Amino acid sequence: MANLFRKPKAPPPPDPSIAENARKREERAERESVDTRRRMAARGAARRGARAMLMSGDPTAALGEARQTLGRTLGAGRNPRG
Repeated sequence: MANLFRKPKAPPPPDPSIAENARKREERAERESVDTRRRMAARGAARRGARAMLMSGDPTAALGEARQTLGRTLGAGRNPRG
């Protein structure tokens, strides 16, 4: 009967290592979400770049000076079929 009138004990404070582990998990989850968003943005940018290159009228416009070799002929000695 004494338990009916006794005040319950306060729960003990949480273990500091549990709080530290929870904080580390939250930080790791945040880093992973940022990394995932960054990868998705890069993938979308790559797709938009490919789409822009396909939609451009000039195939050499996207590459600039790098495709100057298309205007040159290689000569008969370099082409085994012709």
